[in-house]
Amino acid sequence: MRDLRTLVGLVYKDPQMSDTSGLEMNGLSEEMEAFCRSTHSAFLQQHGTTSWPTSVTVIQKEPIPDHPQQYEIHIRCGVPGSNSSSIEAVTTNPEKDLQSQLGTLLDDNYAMHEKMKTNG
Repeated sequence: MRDLRTLVGLVYKDPQMSDTSGLEMNGLSEEMEAFCRSTHSAFLQQHGTTSWPTSVTVIQKEPIPDHPQQYEIHIRCGVPGSNSSSIEAVTTNPEKDLQSQLGTLLDDNYAMHEKMKTNG
């Protein structure tokens, strides 16, 4: 079994679950956690729901000499299976990528969910 703790800025962070809203965060800085909570909360309020399964994970990759630090970023939302959406990428700036992609992925996943409800 993989250790879910992730090294971020020389501090291990344990997985964080945001009450009953469905938001799970792993390996994020306090600033990234606050951004995710705010974005997820605004999404829930916008769509009149109390929970939406969402997982955000940042993993620091092994350093490569003479290269910028790289991170794996994994964002998943929706019920696992045909109604889920995800982004996986390697980046040198996880904060920027998270800020540009989380809200869009949530909105796209919600639209897909609503389309599936009306189609069948």
